[in-house]
Amino acid sequence: MNFPNSKEIKKLIDNSKNVLLAFHQSPDPDSIVSNLLMRNYLEKAGIKNTIVCFDKVPSRFKEIYKLDFVIDEQNPETFDIKSFDLFLALDVNQPHRFG
Repeated sequence: MNFPNSKEIKKLIDNSKNVLLAFHQSPDPDSIVSNLLMRNYLEKAGIKNTIVCFDKVPSRFKEIYKLDFVIDEQNPETFDIKSFDLFLALDVNQPHRFG
């Protein structure tokens, strides 16, 4: 782990007011759980957040993880990001995996 970068990332998160989280395409449990854990951290810190998926979240995962708050099947080219001051990409290694 690169601790200097981790501290900088934590500082960015803690100074944010509205964070956008996103599942990668064809979300799997790793993507879902990592974003849910971050959402939990943000909520406990009093930071507004939204989880979006630019793909369809499989119904089996919606039921297991109670994902009724996730905004899915969004077009990444038209999704309005102006109200967010930070975007966090968890469990993804390539930007194209967002759609």
